Amino acid sequence: MIKAYAWHNDDTGFDDIVWCETAGKAKYYIACKEGIPFTDVKVYRVKWADKFKCIEDIKIKDFFDNGWGYVCSKCGEITFEDEATFINDNEIICSKCKGDN
Repeated sequence: MIKAYAWHNDDTGFDDIVWCETAGKAKYYIACKEGIPFTDVKVYRVKWADKFKCIEDIKIKDFFDNGWGYVCSKCGEITFEDEATFINDNEIICSKCKGDN
């Protein structure tokens, strides 16, 4: 059974989700994709994302409903629900960028 796993990229400051059968396979996939040692990859389960097949299937509202942030479409900063303004179902802007308008 495919499960959702996340990992935190210290270089970008973002968390990312991958779908694999086991935590070991998720670590291996990330290590190969990012070119980092397998032993440096720490993954954690993201059970709420199991129902999705890829990151593009997850709506911003799903991220917010599960305590995650999403990237501001204008400045690229991680923005949480209380600071976000929806442009559409797939785009938000943060409160700082909204104030710049």
